[in-house]
Amino acid sequence: MAKMPISGAKAIEYVAEDSIGSGTYGVTPDNPTMKWLGLVNPFTPHIAKGYEEVRYLGAYDATDMLQKMRNMKVDGELTASLTYKPQDWDFMQYITGSTTGLSDSVDSLSIAQYTDEKWILYKGCMLTRWELTLPKEGIATVDVDMTIGDVADPTGTDFIGTGSHASESTDDPFLWEDITGLKMDSNDPPTTEIAHSVGDLTLSITNEVELPKDISSTKWTRAEGAVVKKRDISVSMELTWVDIDSFFTLVKNGTKQNLQFTLGGKTFTIKGLIPPEYNPEITPDNFIGETVTFLMDQPDLTIA
Repeated sequence: MAKMPISGAKAIEYVAEDSIGSGTYGVTPDNPTMKWLGLVNPFTPHIAKGYEEVRYLGAYDATDMLQKMRNMKVDGELTASLTYKPQDWDFMQYITGSTTGLSDSVDSLSIAQYTDEKWILYKGCMLTRWELTLPKEGIATVDVDMTIGDVADPTGTDFIGTGSHASESTDDPFLWEDITGLKMDSNDPPTTEIAHSVGDLTLSITNEVELPKDISSTKWTRAEGAVVKKRDISVSMELTWVDIDSFFTLVKNGTKQNLQFTLGGKTFTIKGLIPPEYNPEITPDNFIGETVTFLMDQPDLTIA
């Protein structure tokens, strides 16, 4: 009989574990209410066992000296990446720590993968990158990277208990043209609409996460918790100039800016942006402009 490749139903859903420090990191809640993440494509887990190679001197009468080598398992690494088209902002809180802005305490997640009629649970998932890209021609896209503490073996037994699986959202994903109230100046909050033509817009948040290990841990990676050590925020915009002096002056004076826009029922205010350089390409045939990636000085983000 010919072997058939894996096909059919494939699904990704998630649920928050208890907050860091509660002692339940890497534990999927009993009877969970799983949540729909968005239009996910693709989801890519990475499972790697670390080995250490040892070459050694053999016994005096050995005749296979070239092969005197051992490889021993010393650690495990679990990561994953995914891309999704957002239909709401619920998943963003697992990089920011809060639904209204930034928090030092960030929840871990359990992510369930359903493939080939088998469930795989990835536990102790911590987001390390969440990057929103709003292309001027296309659907908003979020790229996510995460580090993971534990993984269960594939099983045909559903883990849900008396809980519930996620239901697919019928909401439309977000578009660049849905952005309203795009403002930037030095006020808090900003009050001035951006005079220049704005194209692609990117908001990126990265967390540096460490998973402390414990020799008595039963988790696959030996991780017993997660610590967010540092957070970086980045904003970039494609700008086509409608005047020469305004942005030139911002760069020359190093004036700190605040940016605000509304999308998907939420208003985002990103503070502490510094335009670092002015280097537009000037040609006979093209508009004048550039893609600007701002530096951040005491960055802050609020969501309302």
